[in-house]
Amino acid sequence: ALGETPVPALFLRPMYSAHGSEEKGRNWSFAEGGAGHLGKWSPEMVLRLPITHKNDVWGLAVSLCELHCGRATWRSEADTSEVVLAQSLGLCGLSDGVPLNLLSRSMLDVTQLYTPGAAAGGSDEAVGHRPVRRTVDGTLEALRPARCGLAPVLGDHWEIGPKAALGALLSLMLVADPEERLSAQELLHCGCAFLFEEDEGTTLPV
Repeated sequence: ALGETPVPALFLRPMYSAHGSEEKGRNWSFAEGGAGHLGKWSPEMVLRLPITHKNDVWGLAVSLCELHCGRATWRSEADTSEVVLAQSLGLCGLSDGVPLNLLSRSMLDVTQLYTPGAAAGGSDEAVGHRPVRRTVDGTLEALRPARCGLAPVLGDHWEIGPKAALGALLSLMLVADPEERLSAQELLHCGCAFLFEEDEGTTLPV
């Protein structure tokens, strides 16, 4: 049987414990498919796609979210890359799962790790595939984000408040497909208000 379990939104766990000590980061080796903190893995890292400098754009976006919320991106040491991907899909607003054009480029056995794509509106075209994990009792469950979009990070109605500039920047950075994500150089020339000083209209030093 294939169950479906919502994955809580990112940034629910404090970075510091009740005793004020910082939690240990989770570092993964290249032997496990990637490197760095699991919570900052981009979708292309989870899917074992080629890693480019755009991967750093994703990681920076997650770091900005952490700084804003004061929350770490991972919930427990038991989290898997599939959980991280489901959470990432939520940030990107992809409630239907991993887009087929992204999943089809993966070297992984996607038939074992993702659900078949659901048909949209009675058509035969698959709209997305949800990551799957096996529970302790051997049951397979499909993972989906509990909420989609940036509201779990910035709050509801962020588009019309003082966080709109930050949200606009994050929306450009948190794009699941690296081929569609802006590079760091492109971000500096995109005219996003968050990257400009309000008084003089000049870009912030980098």
